[in-house]
Amino acid sequence: MIKFIQLVSVLIGLSVVTLMVALIITLNGSKHFMQLAFTVPVCLFILFVCSMFKWTNSKKQRGWLFSVMGIALLVASIQPIQHYYKMSIPTVDAEIDISAYQPFTMRNKVVKSDSKASLQLEESLPRLDGATAMYPLYAAFVEATYPKNDYSPYDSKIKVSRTPQAYEN
Repeated sequence: MIKFIQLVSVLIGLSVVTLMVALIITLNGSKHFMQLAFTVPVCLFILFVCSMFKWTNSKKQRGWLFSVMGIALLVASIQPIQHYYKMSIPTVDAEIDISAYQPFTMRNKVVKSDSKASLQLEESLPRLDGATAMYPLYAAFVEATYPKNDYSPYDSKIKVSRTPQAYEN
């Protein structure tokens, strides 16, 4: 009877602690730790029960128990490891300063060719519009082939908008 009371007490204590840890993990937005947060208490409870009832007397039994618990912890650790691996990959900010690439402005960042382009457009200039990431490319094209003018990136023949809006223009 005493072992049963101890067992229930440990189970209740681990459950309360596990639920508190799960709540903290959820509130912090660290959902990748959730499997690990439930696997560790289960492993501890199994270890407690096995030692209480002396089910792990031989080295072989302890070896099996620790192997199964190790595999369970390893499987539960996969998601946090994947998360931290993805977070360790450096990324580049997708937003660019559009005004720095506006054609025909002083000290813009547009790449210029050493020689004059063989194509020079004068009339019926094609409208260019597209993704923000492509603006430096077509700004360089405009500066090389279009007549010198003020091409505002928001309302001229050379626009910059998101890809879905570019299809409408």
